[in-house]
Amino acid sequence: CWSPNIGVVRDPRWGRNLETPSEDPLICGTFGAEYSIGLQNGEDARFLQAVTTLKHFAANSLEGPWYEDGNYGGNQTRHTVDPDISMYDLHSTYLPAF
Repeated sequence: CWSPNIGVVRDPRWGRNLETPSEDPLICGTFGAEYSIGLQNGEDARFLQAVTTLKHFAANSLEGPWYEDGNYGGNQTRHTVDPDISMYDLHSTYLPAF
């Protein structure tokens, strides 16, 4: 199952903020771990109930009509956006939840 979404969201323009648990990487990581355990573990330890897939890895949750070449309205997707995240932000904010 494509769940849970533990991407850190700090921009309300994203529009999918309700899918994520928090802006805090620790809370996102804890939520993701517990959610995964709850979905996967069932009555029989030999079998998984579901296989979880944590979303959206490494700041891959930026979609929408963002600025492109200095002009508003360029349609960016997760395949075309260049978030230009600093190494500090990547390691202190976006990667810890995973």
